[in-house]
Amino acid sequence: MAAPPLPDQADAVVVGAGHNGLVAASVLARAGMRVCVLESSDQLGGACRTEYPFAAAPRLGVSTGAYLLGPMPPEVLARTGLRVRLIPRRPHGYFLLEDARPVALGLRGGGVNLRDQDRARLPAFDAAVDAIRDDLAPLWLKEAVTLEESVRHVRATEAPGLGVPVREVYRRLAFGSVGDFFALLDLEDSALTAVLASDGLVGSARGYAEPGTGMNFVAHNMLRLPAGDRWSPGRPSDPEGPPPAPLAAWQLVEGGMGAITAGLAAIVRELGGVVAAATPARGIETEGGRVVAVRAEGGRVRAPIAILATDPVRALALCADPSLAPLAARVRALASPGTSLKVNLALRALPRVVAAEHLPVVGTSEVALRGTVHIVPTGEVLERLERARRAALAGRTPDPFNALIDVYTHTAADDSLRDPDGRHTMSLFVQWVPPRMAQTAAEAFARDLVRGPVARVLPDLPGLIEDMLVLPPLGIEARFGITGGHIHHLENAHAFDRRLPCRTPVRGLLLGGAGCHPAGSVIGCAGLIAAEAALEDWGLSGSARPGA
Repeated sequence: MAAPPLPDQADAVVVGAGHNGLVAASVLARAGMRVCVLESSDQLGGACRTEYPFAAAPRLGVSTGAYLLGPMPPEVLARTGLRVRLIPRRPHGYFLLEDARPVALGLRGGGVNLRDQDRARLPAFDAAVDAIRDDLAPLWLKEAVTLEESVRHVRATEAPGLGVPVREVYRRLAFGSVGDFFALLDLEDSALTAVLASDGLVGSARGYAEPGTGMNFVAHNMLRLPAGDRWSPGRPSDPEGPPPAPLAAWQLVEGGMGAITAGLAAIVRELGGVVAAATPARGIETEGGRVVAVRAEGGRVRAPIAILATDPVRALALCADPSLAPLAARVRALASPGTSLKVNLALRALPRVVAAEHLPVVGTSEVALRGTVHIVPTGEVLERLERARRAALAGRTPDPFNALIDVYTHTAADDSLRDPDGRHTMSLFVQWVPPRMAQTAAEAFARDLVRGPVARVLPDLPGLIEDMLVLPPLGIEARFGITGGHIHHLENAHAFDRRLPCRTPVRGLLLGGAGCHPAGSVIGCAGLIAAEAALEDWGLSGSARPGA
């Protein structure tokens, strides 16, 4: 598709058509601004896209990068006007205990095989996470306060079942590790601990006991989107009734994650904005400490506002204004490469899930696959995960049986992604791999994972694969344009004022990518905050423009 002609002048130019850039653009366009969005790739969406990458199944859709929607606040949907259909996942998660007995999180009765103490501790876990989420939610919608101040926003009442104030629980997470939080819970089963704590490890190079994983855990539990329909026709209902209204759950987007960014791009265009793919920005022009224009492939757009919604390394490389030097140095100090592996598979049929039929509230493999299938090591679980992490950081391919693997089968819940032959997609998200892992090594490791630890839970899987797309960190960098292939742009260990701000020393130049407050994931708050800062700085309303 040919890129549209660029306007000579706009009220704002947004660089990067990932979800944050398109959130910013849609908010500005809804305020009456003339917006131009520049995207270097020939596909919109950044890592939030639906693709058809399989040569063996070219009509089979998959979310190749980001795969679930969770911490995007409902306020982002309201401010942009975005409408997508959310598909709840029941169970949220399925995994096997050490003795191979199954657990299904998110279904009443799904924890029947847990030890009595662990089952009794889960309500305390939920209550603490819910309280922290609710108290921090307003802070995610505005420019960052200090991390210390964020603690004061969390209630000082006692966390039920934990014997300490909720504020103290959050303090441990804010300044410590996810392990510090789980020390309060004192769970007996290490597989359950690993599954619940994995929210602090996803996308991070840091370990269970390492400071910073606590804030990564918080970011992954800021889940406030209302669930969609609880049960679709033909799905078995829980005989005891579904659990009460789960807001705190990751959900699927019908049509894949690309439905989010396609919907946002459509809003911008409907409001008269230009969204130009295959049109990389080449530089930001400034005069007297303020933005005057953005140079792009195929043109120059005069504009007083530029929102850079790419990763921060690429963003700051676009502007040579000397006042940005301290911010660029800060980015260099914070940036780190990714250590995650994404494996997308095309399957001729769904695999069997071990022991699914032994848990009455699940009953079938198809139901188990509608949520995340968690695969963790056996034996010394946390110790083996740490061995995998240390091997990866040393540049070695880990033992596949030490890996932390999340398995997603979106087509088990979303028929819109299946092809006419009824094929399915499955994705593995794996922690940890070497940051500079070669493609051939990544593909060999993916095969070892499928034949090894994954086959322990999905024994039929190796014989059902028709094609695969393997993305190590360098592959993530190349495909989605993220420096170093870090899925969060910067570690989520950096939070609030320790993350990047939206404002820069250059007037009209704003940062709106995932490296900014509040966190990296498909959230949209960074784009929303940047857009609202632009509106505030220029005193804009629905009809006022910077040049007016």
